[in-house]
Amino acid sequence: MTAYNSTDGTATPTAFADGVDAAGGLAEDVVFELLGKSGSEVFNVSAGTGIDDLITQINLVKDATGVTATKQDQSLVLTSSDYGSDAIVDLRVINEDAAGTLTEKVGAGVRDTGTDIVAKVNGIDANGKGNELSINTSSLDVTLQVEDGSSDSIDFTINGGGALFQLGADVVSNQQARIGISSVSSARLGGPSGRLFQLGSGETASLANDPNQAAKIVTEAIEQVTSLRGRLGAFQSTTLESNIVSLNDTVANLQEAESSIRDADFAEESARLTRAQILVQSGTNVLSMANQNPQNVLSLLR
Repeated sequence: MTAYNSTDGTATPTAFADGVDAAGGLAEDVVFELLGKSGSEVFNVSAGTGIDDLITQINLVKDATGVTATKQDQSLVLTSSDYGSDAIVDLRVINEDAAGTLTEKVGAGVRDTGTDIVAKVNGIDANGKGNELSINTSSLDVTLQVEDGSSDSIDFTINGGGALFQLGADVVSNQQARIGISSVSSARLGGPSGRLFQLGSGETASLANDPNQAAKIVTEAIEQVTSLRGRLGAFQSTTLESNIVSLNDTVANLQEAESSIRDADFAEESARLTRAQILVQSGTNVLSMANQNPQNVLSLLR
């Protein structure tokens, strides 16, 4: 049983808490720059522009900036489309009179960044990146994507899965390695923007219906496959190939020892053994005679 616990509300995207009030339209002409994770855009908006029109202009280029505009109680709220410490929303006023709507609310500008998810799995601090957490130990290698707003503990059970590799002679956990890969079907590849199967003819993200979303889905699928290839390559290089080299060295040493034993000249070795035994016996006899001489001298003095 593995437990997940979010210790910080990091699954929420970056946003301005108070927003920018524009209930009656902009008071002055304004030029401002909006920067997100994907890039930046400069907006030149006339006085009197209402909040709905401003939201429309910002959302027209949300693919280029990575920032989405929404309305909450007649306030403009800017939200990053991504999660984590890489997600940013940066609003800079380039030109507007002091009495302008944006200048009154945010001054020269304002910037906010997201935070990565913080969690523990089986009591071990997991690596958090955006709304994804991962952990890699000798007994568990898993990556999870947490839904927006999750903060409660989650219990789940992993029933096997992956391939088990025996790396040593003993059947123990520290001489074994396991790795599993997620499905790469079109229903699984993708991300927050959608799944790869949605690019099919007549689907919601087909090139005819929404080419921008289709491009995002393809990018997310490529990132998933690239990450998977990296995991498999690292496992092959650092675990399997290094263990193969070690086992090959052991086999070579055993074969050399076996060859030395098989190639021995038994007649010559037997002669050497007999010679060594004779030398040992002769040495023993000489030592025995040497020990008897003092006793003979003492017997003459009696």
